[in-house]
Amino acid sequence: MEYLKNAWYVAAWSKDISEQPVSRRYLNQSVMLFRKENGGIAALADVCPHRYAPLSAGLKCSGDIIQCGYHGLQFNSDGECVHNPHGDHKIPKAAKVRKYPVVELHSLIWIWMGDPKRADPTLIPNLSFLADSGRATLVGEMRMNAHYQLLIDNIMDLSHGPYVHASFIQDAPFTKGKNTILQEGNVVHSNQWVPCGAHHAVYGETDATQELHDQWWDVRWEPVGVMVLDSGVTPTGQPREQGRRNLSAHMTTPETDTTCHYFYSNSRDYEVENEELSAKIRHWQAIGFHEQDHPMLEAVQRNMAHPDLLGLSPIMLAPDAGAVRVRRVLANLIQEEKTEEEQLA
Repeated sequence: MEYLKNAWYVAAWSKDISEQPVSRRYLNQSVMLFRKENGGIAALADVCPHRYAPLSAGLKCSGDIIQCGYHGLQFNSDGECVHNPHGDHKIPKAAKVRKYPVVELHSLIWIWMGDPKRADPTLIPNLSFLADSGRATLVGEMRMNAHYQLLIDNIMDLSHGPYVHASFIQDAPFTKGKNTILQEGNVVHSNQWVPCGAHHAVYGETDATQELHDQWWDVRWEPVGVMVLDSGVTPTGQPREQGRRNLSAHMTTPETDTTCHYFYSNSRDYEVENEELSAKIRHWQAIGFHEQDHPMLEAVQRNMAHPDLLGLSPIMLAPDAGAVRVRRVLANLIQEEKTEEEQLA
């Protein structure tokens, strides 16, 4: 399976990485993450170059030293072998572990899986709202037995809402709304405007005298797997500024050819201290993502002969436009990177 390697991927939420090494797999590569004594993040290949034992299963020593649990070789946070307890104690020249560039930003750990020399932190998508102390932000993650592009499809095409999430979204007008697809460079927007519907519980209490609301569901995708959903409700006929707005970041990182990591969030700037509303949003995340999206996408993956959806020649519906545009942009970026690698070789 081909991936875009020279790009930033979400590796983990910052809160989930401590001094104790954890093993993850990204783009079919085993990676070990841990927090260094100075608070920074280290990302090393989770493979000892001696007998290929997982270093994360070894011992974390002082000074950010990792000792392999199989034969005791020790490596520092730069992936250099610093101790060989055997024989004459000489360290073989090949006793090195690959180090991956990582950046901690916006409450997330970002990892660069390609050429380290091209790892430019300014290319990380702006998700600063996730770390805004003035907002109420609820986050989570899960592992899916589904290709990462299926998850991207799911967010770029929200027309599945009244069906997969029927217990939450029951408005027929949702499928009758206006969908607009825009592309700015390699960034794709899928904007949905839904007039005259009932508002979702995540927007809290609204004016009881206003039964109908206009809704917007605007998704911005940036390579490779970052999507920001700007959604909200406003009394029918009123400008957006009169309503309530959520910002939700949805990030997916390939694990293998048929599995992925999914990081999600919901962030609001209204009723920030309302714990009852936060509980409703957590309930939505638990049911909507884990019990509804999750099994559906895994079932889709099981029915696919190979991960290339477009290669299966599926029928196309109007709401597919945004997801298809993303797939084409991503395919072009991967091909450009592959061509560049071939020319350099």
